[in-house]
Amino acid sequence: MPAGSSFFMHFSTEGRNQGDAARLESRTLTPTRDCKVQCLQFYYYHSGNESDQLNIWIREFQNESDSRGSLRLMDQITETPGNYWKLHHVPLNANKSFQVVFEGRKGAGNSRGGLSLDDINVSETECPSHTWQIRDFEKELNSGFGSWWSPLYYSSDGYRFGAKLYLSGNQLSMSVFLVPGAYDEQLQWPCPWRQITVQILDQNPHIQKRMSFEQSATTDPNFDYLDFMYYTDGNNPENGDESVFVGGTASFKLLTTDDLARREFIKGGDIILLLDFQDISGLLQNDSLSCPKVTVKNFNASTDTSVHQEPCAARASSTAQPISTTTTTGHTTTPAGPTERASSTAQPISTTTTTPAGLTERECVDIFCSSSSRTASSLIILLLCFLLLEI
Repeated sequence: MPAGSSFFMHFSTEGRNQGDAARLESRTLTPTRDCKVQCLQFYYYHSGNESDQLNIWIREFQNESDSRGSLRLMDQITETPGNYWKLHHVPLNANKSFQVVFEGRKGAGNSRGGLSLDDINVSETECPSHTWQIRDFEKELNSGFGSWWSPLYYSSDGYRFGAKLYLSGNQLSMSVFLVPGAYDEQLQWPCPWRQITVQILDQNPHIQKRMSFEQSATTDPNFDYLDFMYYTDGNNPENGDESVFVGGTASFKLLTTDDLARREFIKGGDIILLLDFQDISGLLQNDSLSCPKVTVKNFNASTDTSVHQEPCAARASSTAQPISTTTTTGHTTTPAGPTERASSTAQPISTTTTTPAGLTERECVDIFCSSSSRTASSLIILLLCFLLLEI
């Protein structure tokens, strides 16, 4: 591959029939930690129809002789097309060797694009609870002043909170605060032993090269929160502005504008913050917290989906690879499609184009998705399967 070039995956739904599908599979990965929890992280760009689907499955194998595996649908993306790359996390709970399977499926209606994927990583960690991606953040940095209100979130145990990011001079700071929520009467107050974690994501496509910035604060039940202010949620005007009272503010002094420029904290003009609000009261009695639980939603998946067929390639007889940080490519650009997120020249690898010469419809292609700065040992081998199903 030429130096400086990179690729992303693209499921084209343009000119296809409803129900047509293609899938993208990882190599087989094996959990090694006691807590069988994994986090799948990737960027996607939706330029198709709002009824198009991106289904994320795991195929789990019972033993070495199991060549087919059992499938579980872990997440599904069906939404109004956007015009930018979005970061997405999918919590996984594989107990045995498994593959990650992406399935792009054509929905009803016309499409002029499809679904694109990039920077796919799997790690044996818990996924962040909330992702706050601030669009066009870079444009406001030069003014020296600015403020941004987050959406309002719920923690896993029901506390409702939000955040305010603000720039003063060259210093970036943040306040995280509690707001009234639907479960307040069932909760313990004043919100004891919760750890609030704020991370500014280093968006380097290679997860092993990232140096994200992170800070945490822990609530103390013996401390009386006296800081109150008035907050208007203006981030979601389509749902109507919501005015709520705010109490219990935790303040964080984050990075300077010079710090932001030293890493890939801003990419494509966007900054991404990961927020967690975690119950750590278990540490009062134990040395460690219990393993997190992965809750899987119920999704509407087609019964004739292509993913229920066997894996694209037969499982190798050698021992499966342990889970490591695995990366595909830097974000890229194509005409009338995904906007540029990397400086390198790039082309999409389409999963729903005409089958290349020499391949039948059920055969697969082994591909490396890498730039010259990455090594093959740190990459996931993606198996591209041309499975165009007719209804």
